[in-house]
Amino acid sequence: MEDKEILKAVANTITDAPLHTMVVPVRVPVLHRHTLWDRILRKPSPIPETQRTITFYPSVVANQYRIAGEASLLPDEIYQDGSMNIPLIKEHLPRIIYMIAAAIQNNHLEPDPELITFLEQNLTGSQMREALVASFQTLNMEAFTDTIILMKGTVKILMPTEVSPKDGSELIASHTETY
Repeated sequence: MEDKEILKAVANTITDAPLHTMVVPVRVPVLHRHTLWDRILRKPSPIPETQRTITFYPSVVANQYRIAGEASLLPDEIYQDGSMNIPLIKEHLPRIIYMIAAAIQNNHLEPDPELITFLEQNLTGSQMREALVASFQTLNMEAFTDTIILMKGTVKILMPTEVSPKDGSELIASHTETY
């Protein structure tokens, strides 16, 4: 069953099929103002939306740079331990909302400020988490976040804080004797 899902995900990525769709109830409606022309032409007031469907597509390269750059600034705890997320939300919420908005807009431009405001005012915590995961999926970021953690761990291993010629830790093959 997993092989079929993998093949479907690959096909969706190649064909630019939507990766994830979610429906967000509109808690704070966007106010549409009538212009002078609307009044002259006696256009009726637009019906305020009650829900908005958000669709995530595979990310374009310019957007991958934007989202990956922001994701690399998030602390490791966000990726590792779900219970640690609550204290980190206040500090990193603008960055998370920015990443979600960039994934939704998915072009070379900065995310629209109105989209960012809409997300801040209407997403619940669970919807924000779902949208963040979907944002990572647009770039295949599950592998990316694992790579960030592995890279940071590898740097700590390969770059010890104390290097001594006596123990041979600076040598590649430190287990061999040097003469």
